[in-house]
Amino acid sequence: MSGLMALVVGCSMVLSAQQTTSYRTTSISGCIVEQPGPKYVLRDVKQLKVIAELEPVVFSVETFAKYLGRQVRLQGRLSSGNEPVVMRVRAIKTLSGFCPPAAAARP
Repeated sequence: MSGLMALVVGCSMVLSAQQTTSYRTTSISGCIVEQPGPKYVLRDVKQLKVIAELEPVVFSVETFAKYLGRQVRLQGRLSSGNEPVVMRVRAIKTLSGFCPPAAAARP
């Protein structure tokens, strides 16, 4: 019986962890940076901190490489309640500016 109880407790912990992450539709701007993995993140242009890890929704992950070194506005669903923050990107729009060299550099 204790094995069954452990299974029930374990399942409820997994479900509660999944429920704490929610997504909201939004758009955010910054610089797309490639990190080892490979994975892509969005960095703030001025403070250079990572805003969110990026996950493509309607295109391949390689599409992010086309926007390296450019300022972009991403539209999609941004997670809350988890670390790191993840953005499920549905659209990318190029903005007029280039990224500062420090923002485009790998960490």
